[in-house]
Amino acid sequence: MDDPIHRLEFEVNNKEYVQETAVEVMTNNWFQNGEETKKTDVNQDAKVQGAWNKFVELCTSTTMHGVGNIFAEEEKPFFQSPRRIFWFCAVLACASFSFYEISLNIKYYLGNPINTVFKVEYASELTFPVITLCNNNQIRKSWAMSSPYMRVIQAYAAKPGQRGSSIDWNSYNWTGFSFDKLMFKAGHQVKDLVLQCKWKGAQCSAADFTPDPTFLGGCFAFNYNQYLKITGTGIDNALHLVLNVEQNEYVGNLRSGAGFRLLFREAHEPPNTDRFVIALQPGTQTLIPLTLKSLKSLPAPYGECEDQDNLKMFSKYSVTACVYECRARIGGERRGCREMYPAGIQTDIPICLPQKYRDCLNPLIVEINSKGLCSKCKAPCQKNNYVPRISYSQYPANHVADHMAEQMNTTRQFIRDNFLEVNVYFEDMVIETMEQQPAYSLSNLVGVIGGTLGVFIGASILTVSEFLEFFILLVISKLK
Repeated sequence: MDDPIHRLEFEVNNKEYVQETAVEVMTNNWFQNGEETKKTDVNQDAKVQGAWNKFVELCTSTTMHGVGNIFAEEEKPFFQSPRRIFWFCAVLACASFSFYEISLNIKYYLGNPINTVFKVEYASELTFPVITLCNNNQIRKSWAMSSPYMRVIQAYAAKPGQRGSSIDWNSYNWTGFSFDKLMFKAGHQVKDLVLQCKWKGAQCSAADFTPDPTFLGGCFAFNYNQYLKITGTGIDNALHLVLNVEQNEYVGNLRSGAGFRLLFREAHEPPNTDRFVIALQPGTQTLIPLTLKSLKSLPAPYGECEDQDNLKMFSKYSVTACVYECRARIGGERRGCREMYPAGIQTDIPICLPQKYRDCLNPLIVEINSKGLCSKCKAPCQKNNYVPRISYSQYPANHVADHMAEQMNTTRQFIRDNFLEVNVYFEDMVIETMEQQPAYSLSNLVGVIGGTLGVFIGASILTVSEFLEFFILLVISKLK
């Protein structure tokens, strides 16, 4: 083997042997792989055929209408069987219409539609509203001529730079000062305004009225936090008042009209001087029959009403209370004080002193209103409104006016210029309710889906479950 010639022949022969062996191995592997591939394809085809046979068996045995007829006469090719083609088209058309109809109903359900139901309910008793009286004149002439604080009110009412706006604020003692108490001292006194008071025929008095500060000034409220009930209708069950306007005490030109403003509201709601305000004029008898109307709205997702008592400064939610709380909160954050109204607000934020009220808070209130900073308060989901119907007549009659003038040592004209009568009562013992209700519930949707599937393709929940079971088992077998 040491001979170079013999070594070369051995290497050549060895390489040829290795090459022949490799070719033989590759050929054997190719044939083996081919046989295994054929076996795999056969097994795969068998599985597919088995699944198809089970599906055909399911379709021919299912209770779904028409599906079994598609697979009848299976010995004939599909396109050579008019009967199978007809049933396929019929089932496809019915299924398509069913799913289209179901999709429309699902879309309608997701839109959260509502119905508004109007009903009239008779009641054995009704809650009387809070009645707030405000004299059009805010400051009595007799007080203005004698009180040193009249300069404070003049300076407060005037805009900076106007005549009367300049005042030495430091010359006054502000310890324990309360702006709302000052307004009630300066305004008309309830004992002078209410000459006669009757509640359901029984005597009442000025003591039944509670100070109620509003944007209109120092007002007085009847039925404040009392929740008085009415069990009958008409004037015999009315709040009857004879009022004195006291025109001889009018001063200034803040309001040109003489008389009262009358406000209605629920017991838990702060006074709103923009809604349900009635003007009472001297020399008239005013009849105000009320109708109680209740509005019940749906919260989200059906609407945008507020169904929670989520205010911190008021026990019950209302739009007016929400706005007042918002203004008080912004005033406290930016100015360190708030407005003097409404009564009953539960907060530690102090009322602004007159100078800060005029120079700081009033411009802030203008900004709040102009920018709508407190305009996101939602309406409550349940709200009662006292809707008035108003009629007038002359008061008092001439002979009564002459008798009153003689007793008071005055003139008939003075009586007509200062006195008025008002009667507030319920017109009927009914509650007119407008209630929102869901127009389409989940049970309605399920009923429509079941009815549509049942009528057009004869399917039920159990029928659908049969097909779901088949496909679930098919997927599980694929994963194994």
